[in-house]
Parts: sequence; structure tokens; C-alpha cells
Amino acid sequence: MVETQGYTCQEHQFQVTTADGYILGLQRIPKGRSGNEIADRQPVLLQHGLLLDASSWLLNPPDQSLAFILADNGFDVWLANSRGTKSSRGHTSLSPDDDPAYWDWSWDELASHDLPAFFQYVNNQTGQKLHYVGHSLGTLTALAAFSQEKLLNLLRSAALLSPVAYLGQMSSLFKLKLLGVQEFPNGQTQQLVEFICTLPGIDCSNLLATITGPNCCLSSSSKDALFKHFPKPTATKNFIHLSQKTTKLKMSNPSTTLLLLALLCVSAVAATRTKLNSINNLDDGICKSMVETQGYTCQEHEVTTADGYILGLQRIPNGRSGNETADKLPVLLQHGVFLDASSWLLNPPDQALPFILADNGFDVWLVNSRGTSPSRGHTSLSPKDPVHFASANAYWDWSWDELVAYDLPASFQYVNNQTGHKLHYVGHSLGTLTALAAFSEEKLLNLLRSAALLSPVAYLGHISSLILRPAVDIFAAEKLKLLGWLEFPNGQIQQLVEFICTTRGIDCSNLLAAIGGPNCCLNSSSIDALVEHDPQPTATKNLIHLSQIVRKGTVEMYDYGLEDTNIKHYKKPTPPVYNMANIPKDVPLFLSYGGRDSIADVSDVGILLDKLRDHDRDKLVVEYREEYAHVDFIMSVNANQVVYGPLLAFFRLH
Repeated sequence: MVETQGYTCQEHQFQVTTADGYILGLQRIPKGRSGNEIADRQPVLLQHGLLLDASSWLLNPPDQSLAFILADNGFDVWLANSRGTKSSRGHTSLSPDDDPAYWDWSWDELASHDLPAFFQYVNNQTGQKLHYVGHSLGTLTALAAFSQEKLLNLLRSAALLSPVAYLGQMSSLFKLKLLGVQEFPNGQTQQLVEFICTLPGIDCSNLLATITGPNCCLSSSSKDALFKHFPKPTATKNFIHLSQKTTKLKMSNPSTTLLLLALLCVSAVAATRTKLNSINNLDDGICKSMVETQGYTCQEHEVTTADGYILGLQRIPNGRSGNETADKLPVLLQHGVFLDASSWLLNPPDQALPFILADNGFDVWLVNSRGTSPSRGHTSLSPKDPVHFASANAYWDWSWDELVAYDLPASFQYVNNQTGHKLHYVGHSLGTLTALAAFSEEKLLNLLRSAALLSPVAYLGHISSLILRPAVDIFAAEKLKLLGWLEFPNGQIQQLVEFICTTRGIDCSNLLAAIGGPNCCLNSSSIDALVEHDPQPTATKNLIHLSQIVRKGTVEMYDYGLEDTNIKHYKKPTPPVYNMANIPKDVPLFLSYGGRDSIADVSDVGILLDKLRDHDRDKLVVEYREEYAHVDFIMSVNANQVVYGPLLAFFRLH
């Protein structure tokens, strides 16, 4: 970046060692482009800001870049790189990749160790006091040092650009520390930024404006150059220290929200990983690719809802033995958000609930929610129609209210029509919320035999997911809608997940933990299969609805935000509430929840159980698994014993 512009440049790497062992790199531009030697040039030390390195001073042409301008005006220019950045990752005994202790620092250490080491080195090399130029965090560290009368004996003057002393809050980054993420962003994030910034609908030119304010006079080429180098690593502890000085961060630009959430995700899942193992292609349908390959009979079915959505169902009518049993009782399984019916089938047959049910004499039906790969049909609308945008817009105009009002009734009625029996129901996550909401309005009960609710979701006010909670807090779903993303995740985000999870150094088992809590008992092959096929799409409006009940701590219909619009839909200014206490006392319910679940939090399940306190004792079975998190209930290797065994016993009673 320097010699290509015609300037002499010296790398002073491995020359500066701080008192606490960090080995820092500097670049020196000793003279201007003309090459004229000037005796006793005064040194100037330039210190960059957070998530940058010295390259940030060099992105513009020479007549617009401060480092070059200073050199051309007779100064001896030194560019410092903070610890942890590419030029300053050395240490006398610690490794940034293997030793968490390497990242145990904040800007306190930049003020007490890095700046003194830089100042002393430049002074030793030049024999002169120096001018200092800091930008952003580079001003905070200098001001902190000056306030303690440090460096002054080596200082000639200081220029502080965009001076920082009092800040705004980035509270979601506290969550990184809880995951053991010491470095943020990590090594894969620069690739991720480049990937995201080339996606359709993502305008990263606005990223700087959203973070720092609307810059007046940047060139597009300089911004492009910045994003090839940005962001540089810093310690998570450094973010925490900055957060402690702050009040509130506002992120008004949707592109920035998505990017920062993606950075949070990729940092949360950084660990050791090899490439994903391939799984069977699902283009042939779930039956052929995931059921028949295990030796089971499988049928593909379709049902049309009252509002025109065509849903795919898979039926496993008998066990692997093939023995026909008269009057098998049907069981309908409903998956959660971002999944489809394949999520029930990822484990081997002796560990996967649908196969276990089939082998135990049940007629098993797997339903797929509208919008997922097996259920993207509609009688008149298209989920993706670039020519007729209104069609796609209308296709995705639904939340889980519609799953309650249309999808579940259609699925229940279809299975009843096909079998002539009332059915048992198994829901996981969102599949429990929709069922509970329907039961609270006394819907489906004439077709229901019993219901098993795994990781039951109704109240979500205490959700502690390290990914979902920050997304709710910054109104990420609402910002997706502002971007025109009616479907989430869309094709680009599915590519993004595959990109992240196939990147060397990424362990997506940690991603599941960051979303739903630390699962106790998953096997790696099932995790690989899940990530290969998911996340499945849902409506952005559905995510907004879920976010609303997280923020409100209530279970109510979609809030349109304006009283007039709510009145139009509900004939009242506020959305109607799904009152869980209205669930009839004699409905047989089996609830199984986990102590490590960060979505179906124990406190929120407690609120639900309180609403069910008058339920008939012989109709309510509650099971608590201390070691289970959210995904354990559908993928744990021991769920066949500790969850599905009691569930089968419950079904046989009813």
C-alpha cells in the first residue's frame, strides 16, 4: 500500500515488545515521494481506531491520505498497529489462536503498554519527541494516558481526530464473552463481510454511515478498499470495557443490523471443524431420501389450507418390520421454526421419534409448515415471483396466527379423513406454541386424542438465546422487512449458513448452542445433516410476531403497530390474547422441557404451568430434563430412553 504509491517504506515488525509481552508492528515512511532527504525530520506516530489497522490511513490517493501528506511535508511518519491486528499478533509466550490469555486485555492495556512501547521505540529510533495523531479509539487511549501524565516526556503535540472519551452502548457483545469468544471478529469474519457485501439487497456502503454517522465526502473506491481490510480483530474484553462507558447504541440501517448479527454468529461458532459430511439429496423428497433409505414404507401427501397454501406431509404407515396392524392410531408431528419434517429424521431409526413411533405400532404423519421446501405451493400465489412482486408479497403475508388458524386445522382434518381416527399430536418449539394457541381457543379438540409438547413454547419473555435475544432487542426482523426481505432465511442466507459452516475453523454445533442452549447429547453426523438442510424459510412477519411476544412477555395475536390497523383486523385497538388458562382441563397433555434451554426458558415454562394449574391431574404429565437444551428433544442420542419412552407410555394411556 505504500511502495506501490512511490514511497519508501520500512517494516518494523518484531521490533517493539510491550511490558506484557505483546510484539507489535509498525510501518515507517521516512520521506516523501520526491525522495528528498531532510535533516532532523520530526517523527509523527499515527494510531488507528477500533476494528482497523494502519492500512486505514492509506486507503485514499496520496494527495488525500494523511500519512502520505505528512511524509510529503517533511515529516518522518510512523504507523502503529494495535495488538491483535494482522501486523501485531506476536507474543513472547502466548498464541492468539490457541491461548485465551492472549486476548485478556482491553484498551486499558493499550494505554498502559502499547502506546508507551510505540512512543519509546520511535523516540529511540529518531532521537526526537514525536507528534501524535489518533483517530477514534486511538484518541481515547492517548487521552487516558495523558490524564495520568504518561508519555508527556516523549510528546511534542497531539492531534485527535473524532475524539472519543464518552461513548454509546453495544450490549449484545457481552454475550460473546459468555460463549468463551475471546477474539472479535475472528479470522473468518473478513471473508464473511466480503461474502455478505456482495449479496443482492445488501448495501455495505451505508454500513459506515450507520455506525459512525453520515460521512459527507467518501469515495466509493476507498470504501471498497476499506471493506477488503475491515474488520480487524480486537479482544472481546476490549468491547466490554467500551460498553461499560456507554449509554445506548442505535442501529437504524437494516444492512448493518444483518451484518453485525452475522459477525456475532460467526464469532459465536468459531472453533475447530472439518468440512461437512454430505447427506442424501433431498430433491427427491423426504420419503425417498430419508425414510425409504432406512427400510420404511413412506408416502408423500398434500393438503390445501383454507387460505390456499399447499402443504406437504409424509406418512410412515408401519414399522420397519412391515407388519400391518389394524386400526393403527395416527400421530401427527409438527416441527419448529427454521426447520421442516426432516428435522425429526436426522438420527438413526432407534433414536429418531417418527421411526420409534412407527416401530411401536403408530401411523406416523409428518407435517411441513407453509414456506418450507416441501410446502411452498399455493393455489394462486408464488413464494418467489420477481415479475409479479405482489404475488410473492402476498404469499409471505402470514405469521404463526395463520399456522394456528389454517395449517394445523387442515393437517388435523386431512389425517382424520385418511385414517378415520382422532390423532395424537407431537409438537416441538413453534409446533407447541401453535397447538397451545389453538387449544386455548378450543380448536382441534374434536380431532385430538392427546398432545405431547417438547420444549414447550408459549411465553418467551425470558428467552436468553445468545443469538435470538440480541436479534429481538435490535428489532432485526422488523429491519429485514424494511429491506424488503419477506422470506427469511432467503436463498442468500441459506448460502451464508453453508458458507459459514463449511469454512475451516467453524464448528456449527456451537451455533446450535448459541441459538437454543448447550445441548447435552447430539452426535456430530446429525448436526452436519441438520446444517446441510436448514435453516428452512419462514415469513419475516412470523419472526416479527415471535419478537413481539418476546418483548411483551405475553401470548397474543400479531400486533400491526397502529390502533386503526388492529381495529381493522380485530375490531379492537390491541391484539387479542391467547389465554392458556382457557385450555380445557381434560385435554391430555404431556410437557417435556429442559434446564439448559435458552428458548423455552424454565421461567417461561413455569408461567405456562401456572396457567395450567387447574388442569386435571391425570391429564397432565410434566417431565423436566435438567441437562437438555432446545435441540436435544429432537436429536439427542438418549432421547429415545428419557423422553420418547415416557411419551409412548403417555400415548398408550390415551
